[in-house]
Amino acid sequence: QLRQTRVTTSSGRVSSLKEDMDVDAVSHQVTASWKRKYAQWLLQLDVNYSDFQFSRTESVRRTILTTGSVNTQNLPPDSINPRVVTPNLGLAWSPNAGSTYRLVYQDVTRSAGAASLAQQDTAGISLDVPGLEGGGRLKRWRLQGEWELGGDVFAKAFVDHRRLRNLTSENGSLLNDAADISQVRRLRQQGVMGAESIESLAGTAGGISSGVVQAAGLVLEGVSGTQWGWSAAYLHHRTVNHLFPTEPLPDYPEHMVRLGLNWFAPNRWVIRTALTGRSERTVFDSGKGSQWLQPDWDLSLSAAWQDESKRRLFEVFTTGQLRKDVSPTYGLRGIWRF
Repeated sequence: QLRQTRVTTSSGRVSSLKEDMDVDAVSHQVTASWKRKYAQWLLQLDVNYSDFQFSRTESVRRTILTTGSVNTQNLPPDSINPRVVTPNLGLAWSPNAGSTYRLVYQDVTRSAGAASLAQQDTAGISLDVPGLEGGGRLKRWRLQGEWELGGDVFAKAFVDHRRLRNLTSENGSLLNDAADISQVRRLRQQGVMGAESIESLAGTAGGISSGVVQAAGLVLEGVSGTQWGWSAAYLHHRTVNHLFPTEPLPDYPEHMVRLGLNWFAPNRWVIRTALTGRSERTVFDSGKGSQWLQPDWDLSLSAAWQDESKRRLFEVFTTGQLRKDVSPTYGLRGIWRF
């Protein structure tokens, strides 16, 4: 039997100036978390208080053709200050050492910053959901089963129903586009064998004001001998777009598949490759509106080295190979822990 109770407070601030637009977001959050583990059961209850202060000012420049002078006009500012108290409920059941079943309800507001000391999961289900911007609210039900098959294969199946509501103006357009934290998500959303979660690859293009995402998926991960690991995943989406009811939410393809292979090379190197396929989907462009993208593939490669004490890590990687809509990305990452 294990009991754990803790209260955390966190604050964050993001300010940006883009051409003629000034955005300032400040968040204050308090989370009280209670956990109890008894025999095969884990219970969790969180109570979240969120105070999010958002303001945006925008100006428009107009050129008078007859005189050539430029006038600057300030538009009415957007100011929103939602305060909410919401619960998270979680239940996990492990009937034996090789299986776990989780059922959670999550109702949270995302903070202004990219990091927080507050509880980041509910009964083992992460709160990090792509498409949720700072100040946005998530309401989610999820049922998930996990199994160890034969000692060297791990399986996970889930169904997920979530409602996303980001900060919007009176006409429904998105107010707060968060800073790009794709690499933070990349570190959090890793599977058993270090492969990036297939769920973290959908809904990342932005442009979601309000909608519903229904997802169902199956993930298999395994090892072969001492030098090889593999993964296979399938994800199915259905979405409801509250702003444009005739179109799906941006960057949520109906079908996704991901195949991965890992080589645990000599001298503590790990070489990873993954191939991700997406069916037809939409992306949102502020100037052109929704654009349809044809099915495509995405090839990613990485090579990582870590010392025995796990205090130093070095990685080179590339993503976006074979994609038709974006150029490939190349990256270098180093971590030193003291």
